[in-house]
Amino acid sequence: VVAAGDDTLKGMWPRAAAALTRQALETHARALLEEEGALVDDVRFGPLMLATHAVMEANAARELAQLWAQLSECLHHTELGATLDVRVAVERARVLIEEDKRREDVVEDDDVAE
Repeated sequence: VVAAGDDTLKGMWPRAAAALTRQALETHARALLEEEGALVDDVRFGPLMLATHAVMEANAARELAQLWAQLSECLHHTELGATLDVRVAVERARVLIEEDKRREDVVEDDDVAE
């Protein structure tokens, strides 16, 4: 689907995928912080990224912030695809979010076992 379409849609599917991926990262970060009791509804993403370091493993929090920044740059300031392979970014975001969810499941299982 990303590569399909006529000339009027050229570039629209990758741009939509990049925007939705960035939104998924934002939603994931907010959900993690809300689980810890933080009120993050009106918090801009920059401060939100700083806060994720308190609830995520350091490398994962850094990668989340970098990926979000790359997607933002790609959407706002460059020709889409010039600085970022959107398919790779989408896959990396999926893996990052799923890894976090698996960590949460392990913690919950440990809590139940105690």
